Amino acid sequence: MRLLINHLTRMQPGWICTAGIDLVSGRHIRPVSGHGLPNRLLERFGGPLQLGVIIDLGETEFCGTVPEIEDRRFDPEQIVVVQQHSPTELFRACQDFAEPTLQHIFGDDLEWLHHEPTTWGASWGTAAVEQHRGIRSLGCYWAAQAQLLVVEKEGRRRVRMRFREGDLYFDVPVTDYRLYRDDQTTPNEPLINDLAAGISHQTSTLVSVGLSRAYRNTESQPARHWLQVNNILSP
Repeated sequence: MRLLINHLTRMQPGWICTAGIDLVSGRHIRPVSGHGLPNRLLERFGGPLQLGVIIDLGETEFCGTVPEIEDRRFDPEQIVVVQQHSPTELFRACQDFAEPTLQHIFGDDLEWLHHEPTTWGASWGTAAVEQHRGIRSLGCYWAAQAQLLVVEKEGRRRVRMRFREGDLYFDVPVTDYRLYRDDQTTPNEPLINDLAAGISHQTSTLVSVGLSRAYRNTESQPARHWLQVNNILSP
C-alpha cells in the first residue's frame, strides 16, 4: 500500500501520528502500530516521514472502528520511501479532496460545542463526535478567515487556529509537528509567525483536519473525538 503523506502530527513527547492518501483507492489511511509511532521516524531525526512523501507501507491489516475507519496496522520497519512531492504538488493533490464544510467530512454526528464568547457577541467553539459515532476521522478542509496564534493555557503555550464556517466560529488546537520544537511541546514561534502572516491574506486556508482519539473532558461528559487541525498546507 502506497500513501501520499498529508497528515503528520505531534502527540506526547517522543510520539507522532501520520496518515495519507492511498494512491489506489483515493481514501485516507492511518498507519498504526502499538500505542503510537516513535518520532525517530520523522525526517528531522533521520527517518522517512515528512509531509509530501510517498511511502510504501508493505503489508497492512484493517483495525479501525467508527469513526476511525482509516486505521490499518503495519510494521514501521517495512516503510520504503518511493518519492518526495514538493509543497506545491502536495497542495494540488489535497485540493482534490478538500471539502467546504466539516460535516461533509465527518458527517451529521459532528456537534459544534460552545467554547467562549467573542468580543462582538458571537461565540468561539469547537466540534466533536461522540465515541462510536460518525463516518470518518480524517479529511482536507478549506478553513475560512483562518488565524494562527499561540495562546497561554494551563501554564503552557499552545498553537491554535481560529476560523469561520457560516455563522459558526471555531477555535481548535493545531498539532502540526513542524510548528513545535524537537521536544514537541515548545511552539516554534518564528515559523508560526511567518505562517500566520501568510494565512492572514487568504480568504480560505487549506488544512488537513482530524478527530482525536476519544476522551472525556470531565467525568460527567460522554467520551468524544475532538476536532483538530493536523497540518496547514500551502503551495
